[in-house]
Amino acid sequence: MAKGASLDTVLASLDTVLATVVSLSERVDVIPTMVKSMIEDAKEELLGEMRPIARAVDTDAVNLVDHERRIRKIEHKIILK
Repeated sequence: MAKGASLDTVLASLDTVLATVVSLSERVDVIPTMVKSMIEDAKEELLGEMRPIARAVDTDAVNLVDHERRIRKIEHKIILK
């Protein structure tokens, strides 16, 4: 403040500062909710991408196990001949 500023000028500046502080405090209260929402959205998007891949890997794993059983049966038949 300039030396000799009127009381009204100082009070107006103080009101502006207080309004800014109140505005910032309201934003700070909203930020955790926004961040949590963004994280949940990202999580759902990633899971949406990963689920089909996981299912495909599981299906391939089951197919490998099934082939192993079939190969064992063939080998067992060959041994018995």
